[in-house]
Amino acid sequence: MIDGNSRRTLVAASACLVAAGAWAGRPLNTETADVVDAGVVQLEGYASRVTASGAPTARGWNLQLSGGVGYRTQLAIAASHAHADGMSAAGLLLGGKTWLIELGDDSPGVALAYGLTQARPSGDSWRQDTRYLTAVGTQPFGKLLVHANLGWTRSALARQTTTSWALATEYAAADKLSLAAETFGDDHGKPVVSVGALWQAARRISINSSYGVTFDHPRVRQWTLGFLLDL
Repeated sequence: MIDGNSRRTLVAASACLVAAGAWAGRPLNTETADVVDAGVVQLEGYASRVTASGAPTARGWNLQLSGGVGYRTQLAIAASHAHADGMSAAGLLLGGKTWLIELGDDSPGVALAYGLTQARPSGDSWRQDTRYLTAVGTQPFGKLLVHANLGWTRSALARQTTTSWALATEYAAADKLSLAAETFGDDHGKPVVSVGALWQAARRISINSSYGVTFDHPRVRQWTLGFLLDL
């Protein structure tokens, strides 16, 4: 039997993982320094499954619409929902990303990601939750991309400020297949390790999947399956 606090923790953790990864280049949670061109619109989403020993399984989804607006910037709006054992949590995100140094095929890129989120815990009303700002760097090495993040997040609901970090690699294993590995975390918890893959199924759509595990006790595991569609 698991207590109510553990249920709330698992649902909240699932919703937070969904929100935290909203800006990342799927299947990564780590942010990337590229920005889509002005006028380009993308729809992406994924389903997630989160498990932990002795806790009910949490399932969730995230759906995001983003587009390039010029001025080196893209904007996005995202919605997320997670539920476990009769409890649920929902989130909304409004964010942006602006490049400071444009990423090239052989040259590094630097960007800033920023945004606001709202959350609706189970049985509660919508509330403003987090504000975040993340410095993002990407360095190409031929078929390999290396990404690094350093960020700041303030959660009104948790009454907590965190410093976050992330490090990831992407490798173009084949013409339409990319593999990814990453680790990320913050100064209030132990890191997460995740691996993933992306398949370019057609000219306008790609399919992605990831598996991640925390180093906390009990260990939390998350599986995701998602898509990205160029509209």
